[in-house]
Amino acid sequence: MDTMQRTQNKFPQGGNTPVFSEMSALLAIAPRRPDPNAAFEDLTGPKERLFMQNVIDQSGIVQPSIFVRSDTFSEPHSGLDTQVLGLAVCSGVGSSALLGGDVAVHVKSTSDLPGMTPADLPPGALQVLDMPLIGGRAITPKQHSLGKIQALSPESPFPARVTIQVYYTFVLGTRDGKLSNVSDNISVEGQEPHYMEAVVTSIPPDANTPLQGREWDLLTGGDNFLKLWIKMEYFRFLGTGDWQHAQRLTLRDGIVTTE
Repeated sequence: MDTMQRTQNKFPQGGNTPVFSEMSALLAIAPRRPDPNAAFEDLTGPKERLFMQNVIDQSGIVQPSIFVRSDTFSEPHSGLDTQVLGLAVCSGVGSSALLGGDVAVHVKSTSDLPGMTPADLPPGALQVLDMPLIGGRAITPKQHSLGKIQALSPESPFPARVTIQVYYTFVLGTRDGKLSNVSDNISVEGQEPHYMEAVVTSIPPDANTPLQGREWDLLTGGDNFLKLWIKMEYFRFLGTGDWQHAQRLTLRDGIVTTE
């Protein structure tokens, strides 16, 4: 497995990037897209902050999110060191009052893209990449979540800009608001993807350099109805992931620690 060793003089070799992570998303119900520069506290109408952590599976193991990176190449027009970045698995679960209970994230695996198949995963993992981590079934987004890592200067790979467009589905618990009742879960595909970015000095980034969203994106709602908007406050990297831990990681007072 790619251990993703941090380096300052070159990008790590392409491969898997399993990471422990946590996310925060802002939700707001409004007839029009909120101003991206407006303070969350100043928004009127129903709103909430949705905090999500890695899924713990039925065996008690924390499931990481999995990014896949291509080998490094020189971008033809700029000459900058570049890697293609794909999000193959997004491990996130939380609780939302606006969405009626437990909520989990599901993305389309990159396993059908040439050169972007996650490798060296636990037995059987490739067969379930397109299934939600919390079990049951879900609508799989129609598009892959892809982006790139690109150096800011031809003289050095770091700092580098990471950008990615994430197409996602929310899986919602409808019976008593619990995802554990998998036969009753429903899924809602986001109508607009999240565009997230960060300038990083290592791969993976440190916990204080999260990916952040630029705009409010439409989660659901038609022309004649109030719309539910979402803005990704952050996707935080907490360390290289594996399939051995039974405790989630989190960031407290600037230090990564177990819950």
